[in-house]
Amino acid sequence: MLSKVSEDVIIQRLVEKLRGVGFEVYTHVVLDGMELDVVAFEYQRRRPVVYVYEVKSRAKSKLLKQISRRADLVDYLYVVVPLNLYPWVLKKLESFVGLVLYMNSDIYIVRKACFLGRGERLLQLLKGVGRVADGVVYGESSG
Repeated sequence: MLSKVSEDVIIQRLVEKLRGVGFEVYTHVVLDGMELDVVAFEYQRRRPVVYVYEVKSRAKSKLLKQISRRADLVDYLYVVVPLNLYPWVLKKLESFVGLVLYMNSDIYIVRKACFLGRGERLLQLLKGVGRVADGVVYGESSG
């Protein structure tokens, strides 16, 4: 039988993986009235590429609303769930949303997200706020 895993455990493992491949990563970023579970930046010449990961450990109907709001602010959007939620979430996700599974204490990308090209919007919101989670100030020199 599959044991229940908390969202915090999944987030911690996801953050380890993303930082391990060079992303700048923040958790529980509160922005424009919503909490983003994981925000990751991949630095490139023109501007950082913005990834948002929405983590769910239980089937929640609010996921679709969350996806629609986040899609307007990111370059890539992923949903991260434990293996037992795979059938449920697969039926719910739009084709542009990537899917990551938490299985055997590890993270696996099973469907890549499509490039949305809207990350500039999240970057502008962050500059207006001047802070991101984990107590780190966002700015031109961060990285």
